[in-house]
Amino acid sequence: MSRNMIAKRVSFVSTDEAATLRERRRLLRDAARRLFVRVQRSGELCLEGGPALGYVPVMYGKKSTGPLVFRANDVTALNVAWQFFLNGLNYSFLSHKLHPFFGVYFTLSPTEHFQLLRDWLKTWKPSSPSRDGRVLDLGTGSGVISFLVQQLCPEAEILASDRCPNAVFSVTAELQRAMIPRIRVKRSDLFEELTEEAPFDLIIFNPPWVPEPPERSAATTAGTEADVVFGNDYPPELFPRLFAEVSEVLQPDGHLLVLFSNYAQCRGLAERSPMEDGLRTLKLNQVQRRPVEETDRNKHRQTRRDKSWSFKEKHQVELWDFMKKNDRAIGSALVLEICAKFGADMFGDRDFWCQNAAK
Repeated sequence: MSRNMIAKRVSFVSTDEAATLRERRRLLRDAARRLFVRVQRSGELCLEGGPALGYVPVMYGKKSTGPLVFRANDVTALNVAWQFFLNGLNYSFLSHKLHPFFGVYFTLSPTEHFQLLRDWLKTWKPSSPSRDGRVLDLGTGSGVISFLVQQLCPEAEILASDRCPNAVFSVTAELQRAMIPRIRVKRSDLFEELTEEAPFDLIIFNPPWVPEPPERSAATTAGTEADVVFGNDYPPELFPRLFAEVSEVLQPDGHLLVLFSNYAQCRGLAERSPMEDGLRTLKLNQVQRRPVEETDRNKHRQTRRDKSWSFKEKHQVELWDFMKKNDRAIGSALVLEICAKFGADMFGDRDFWCQNAAK
């Protein structure tokens, strides 16, 4: 069947049929969490026709003897992750492939937010001519931002940090593989282990764009381990912590860049942007936005799933440029200017922000 024929067939799926398909997928996911597979230490599955899991001998091979037991959905996740690690990922703006280790977040689409960052970095220079620039890639993940900064600002001193030990391992291995200098890697939950490294001229943060659902927040609070196939989302305390603590590790003239998007609002998963929290403690220098190009695959999927939200608001990526406030004022003129440019409802109660600007 040709792609056009498939697209035509998909376009006729009704709302009720789409709901049935979603429920079927949910039931299959739940069933996969209750199906277990025995795996040899070599990575071979005790299941006829199953693919070998390359990560198993890497992570478990030397620790003990005997087979392991995995849930079926974890077997799938391990296999997919191994293919990315083995074959690598190509980003058009990087000079080498990345090989993200298991459990490390990455995305090949969208990449428009990286373009916003590239454009910003091309004009950035530390305010002091005596400094080459100390850059923190906060929550580095697979290291995309660190390698991008290194290409555009080769004299900068770069520190990549992440709370996930897999990410620290992944970027460290990537640095050794590509023999790239002037980048160090350190494990830290936000700035907890970085006070001795401060201050920084530039901090770049590419956080998750979707808030953590209540059931996951409750599981985290109860100490339950997260499922490896769950998506990447942010806990409710992330941004309040970030904006409350960042001034302590920034140079007086330093910048905090947050790469974000309106994806959660488009999906109806959030009523407001958490970037608004930054206006209470930081000075907003600028906000840049760029629309996300819709791929053919997403167009087809929208007809099969209930994604009417995509027509209500265009998905855009954002670059939020914050600086330290030298006083308590946000500046009513700046608030009014931003409201005029991006919409009066951007801050919720505009009068509240203007009144507090004079305090």
